Amino acid sequence: MNANTTKNPQPGQRTSRATCVGAIAALTVLAALPAQEQDVAKPAAPVAPSAPVAQQSQAEGAIAADTTRAALERWVDARKQASKAKSDWRVEQEALQERIDIVRRQISSLKDRIVETERSIGAADQQKTQLQADGAKIAATTGQLEAGVASLEEQVRALLIRLPEPIRQKVAPLSQQFAKKPDGAQQKQISVGARFGNVLGVLNLVQKWNTEVSVTSEVRALPDGTTAEVACIYFGLGQAFYVSPKGDAAGIGTAGPEGWTWTPRNDAKAAIQAAIDVYQSKVMATFVALPFQIQ
Repeated sequence: MNANTTKNPQPGQRTSRATCVGAIAALTVLAALPAQEQDVAKPAAPVAPSAPVAQQSQAEGAIAADTTRAALERWVDARKQASKAKSDWRVEQEALQERIDIVRRQISSLKDRIVETERSIGAADQQKTQLQADGAKIAATTGQLEAGVASLEEQVRALLIRLPEPIRQKVAPLSQQFAKKPDGAQQKQISVGARFGNVLGVLNLVQKWNTEVSVTSEVRALPDGTTAEVACIYFGLGQAFYVSPKGDAAGIGTAGPEGWTWTPRNDAKAAIQAAIDVYQSKVMATFVALPFQIQ
């Protein structure tokens, strides 16, 4: 409907509309009255309104038409707004439903993860229990190994006293790492495996020395109270002989509980020197009779 037409109707249209509105109002009033009252209110004959009354009726009809038109427009706007709100609500409802579905899927996923985590925790607890049991066994075994290696160290330490000085110096880097006492700090700093390795290293070197013939240069005290650098020939750990460079002093060495004992044997200096010369390939190999002492 055009706004200009609504605000500025033509005189003829205004009259027609006013007449229609008046007629509609009259019919509405008549319809609301009872039948008897309608008969009483019905005029015997139409009476033409006067000019002022007609103009007033036209004005009232125009006002009523404008009011009806405004109410109708408001009703149409309200219907449009309601339809838009309903459409917007449908869109929002779909978005909310999608969000609800996403949250439900997330909740389901979290529940699955919780179940899986609980299973993992159960498995971890079982592994922890097993590891604790294994740790207790390892601790017990380690204690036994520590006691065993401590006993071996004491036995090897007692053996070191019976070793000659050259081999004792050779094994010193390993034997010096032995624990000084069962609860000593040095024992805590070295692992059980390393301590076993040190013991085995010393025993290997001693065993090798015991299966070989060795010639060394040492300083010995002579019977006359002087000292001299002599050549010593060792036959393993059983016995050794020494002779001075001038050939004026010789002796025999034997192992004992308190270490090696050296006894002068000047009568065997020629045989001892011959044995050393053969070992050093200074003369051809030959049999040499040495004064061994069997203990």
